Amino acid sequence: MIHICHAPVASPQPVRPIATPIHVPKLSLPFRNQLVQVAATDIVWLEGASNYTFIHTRDKRRYLVAKNLKRLEADLVGSPFCRVHKSTLVNLTYLLDVRFGDEPHLHLKNGQTISISRRRITSTRRQIRAYQAELTN
Repeated sequence: MIHICHAPVASPQPVRPIATPIHVPKLSLPFRNQLVQVAATDIVWLEGASNYTFIHTRDKRRYLVAKNLKRLEADLVGSPFCRVHKSTLVNLTYLLDVRFGDEPHLHLKNGQTISISRRRITSTRRQIRAYQAELTN
């Protein structure tokens, strides 16, 4: 004899998704009369030059954008970027080494060396520690 049960089956463990969707900010950059989408994860560092910004990517491309660094920094909220100088924003994902001695600077994985301004040493140190703590958790 077969009995039909209409009660819902409860699992002993709550069901969690296998992978959580991660929102990666993208920048739309005008390049050769078309719009190019560049993911924040592909940007190694940004170099401000007055009202323009050079965006350096991991594939060694360099884009020139008619936005200042402050506006681009606001577009990259939620990404691991650190303002190390008035004219430089660095993606901490590509950080290889940092020195806080007489001449504070960063070494990036692409071989680039970037100076840290005296005014931003404390905030840079704090952001790097927070990023490293986030990685270990």
